[in-house]
Amino acid sequence: MAVIVLSTRGTLGDHIPGVELGRALLAAGHRVRLAVNGAQRSLVERAGLEFRSIGYELGPEQARNQAWVWDQWHNPLADRAAEDFGDRAAAAELDYIRRLEDICDGADLLIASTTTANLAEMVAERQQISWIHVSPMAMAFHEPPSRPDPVWFTAFLDRLRGDLGLSAGAEYPPLADILASSRWFSRPHAERRVVQTGFWFAEAPGRREFTPSPQLARFLQRSPLVLTLSSQPVTDPAHVVDLHVRAAELLDRPLIVQRGWADLHPIGAVDPDRVQFIDSVPHSQLFPHAAAVLTHGGIGTLAAAMRVGCPIAVEPYGNDQIFNAQRVRALGIGTGIHPHRATPEKLAEILEARVLTPQTRSRALALVTRVNAEPGLPAAVRTILDHLPTNGSRPTSDTIGKSLHLGSEDTIVDVPGWTDQINDAELDPTGPYTPGPEPVTSRVDGGCAAATLPSAYAPN
Repeated sequence: MAVIVLSTRGTLGDHIPGVELGRALLAAGHRVRLAVNGAQRSLVERAGLEFRSIGYELGPEQARNQAWVWDQWHNPLADRAAEDFGDRAAAAELDYIRRLEDICDGADLLIASTTTANLAEMVAERQQISWIHVSPMAMAFHEPPSRPDPVWFTAFLDRLRGDLGLSAGAEYPPLADILASSRWFSRPHAERRVVQTGFWFAEAPGRREFTPSPQLARFLQRSPLVLTLSSQPVTDPAHVVDLHVRAAELLDRPLIVQRGWADLHPIGAVDPDRVQFIDSVPHSQLFPHAAAVLTHGGIGTLAAAMRVGCPIAVEPYGNDQIFNAQRVRALGIGTGIHPHRATPEKLAEILEARVLTPQTRSRALALVTRVNAEPGLPAAVRTILDHLPTNGSRPTSDTIGKSLHLGSEDTIVDVPGWTDQINDAELDPTGPYTPGPEPVTSRVDGGCAAATLPSAYAPN
């Protein structure tokens, strides 16, 4: 039995894949510790895993109080990031590292998500233990990256390394990079070999046994639009609700609104025959009945929609969400919409023209068999077990990055120099798909240009 530490941070959506992986490793006979913030304790313990606090709380209330942090369109610190990554930030990150070191005491393997990978690498190097990078974020495995690390951030990491007695600029590479995303969504461009498993379709423990109420079941029979931001907080939830309620009215479509971490709730009187507000309902219960999913673009939500062939409208706020919106649009299974610049009229127009069409639905349905055929979480577990150290020793460099056979050579993407070409005509049973006059990588919809993405990603 090995002792494995899983490290991740962020909101609920960042933790669910780690919990699912932990459950699978526990079932394989290993001891699993999850190093997460205190608000995730019940999530971890319901899964039967060891909770280890990393020293702070980040739950729905804390996220709502700092919603601007997750909104990179309107983040007031965006232009002052270099200044703000000063002494206080360094102290906080060093505290995180030292807590993670304590949690890793006696561990055989450290597994880190993209949100903690830079710090986990330092912990692994200092303790001379093996580590593995696991992420559902396709954007994390693209080079040149869609968000390259700025000079100030590299300097910040070097400062942390210096404070920890490590050499600046040195690397302690992971034994494996595992991408928990579908090859039909996006394929990696990276210098290291990436094991791409397919989507994991993870849901929080406790949601699997859900049975919809008779009222919700009847509402779902009407093929509603479903608005779900999951654990994405927003600065103005009233505006988000009003925008989507009015757009649904213009389209004469029923609307389901998941409250989520943003606490989306009715504004004034709402006709319950047209709009239903719900709490934590599994996406697997909602999306098969939806006309379209309207979402911030978290990869877990996109995976659940692609699993059942549901068209998608991505309203990205930051992180990998803009990249994900670009991929949805490039595949012709939906589009991207600027969350702050869309009006009800423009939102309704875009949904009608790009999302709620038979062609979009056909392209989404054409992917269902493909994304469901990928090995998913079991492939990740097999990769990790193949890389567990033996007799307390870290595998030698000649074993790192060797081919991992997971049942299909297509599961493994070898790099560098590999480029992804998705055949749109193959995915569209009604004929070739033409994205339109503007390049798919140049904007998201919403009435005006949004963030420009590198031309290197066309067509991805």
